[in-house]
Amino acid sequence: MLGFLILLLIVLGTYFWFESMKTKEIALAAAKQYCKEKALQLLDDTVACKRVRLRNRKGRFYFERLYQATTYDRDQDKKSILPIILYNRVIQRVGSVDKSVVSLSDYRE
Repeated sequence: MLGFLILLLIVLGTYFWFESMKTKEIALAAAKQYCKEKALQLLDDTVACKRVRLRNRKGRFYFERLYQATTYDRDQDKKSILPIILYNRVIQRVGSVDKSVVSLSDYRE
């Protein structure tokens, strides 16, 4: 029984890791699209996962992931952090809550 539980934990951990890699690719694509639309430069061409939470919405559980990318605006000579929020593999929001929010529902699978 203990062996089965250990195997189950390894399988679930591997699945979570692969899911995280896929959502990171989706977040990177969203960041690139946002930077292209807003004429920003995506620094380091990467995104970083800052937070993962398990959420419950209407009886369904999902992972809420917050990714951040660093952008540079040449016109204002300013760096800024671009937040990207995903629910499982679905992009919910790109950009700050205080600023204009870009909905990128085209990236849904």
